[in-house]
Amino acid sequence: MVLLPADVVAAAVGVVGGSLAVILGQSGGEVACAAMVDDGTFRTASASGAFATAACGGF
Repeated sequence: MVLLPADVVAAAVGVVGGSLAVILGQSGGEVACAAMVDDGTFRTASASGAFATAACGGF
């Protein structure tokens, strides 16, 4: 697991298959993730609340 500050953009080039999950802690809030796949489409997810998880997959 990698802990990143809010509003971080990260790139992973050459990854084959996988998923991206963003998990909130006890204090909650709102979270979202987006992953662009090779054909230019996006996989997106959002969630809110304590211990909420936004998970992007299918790439």
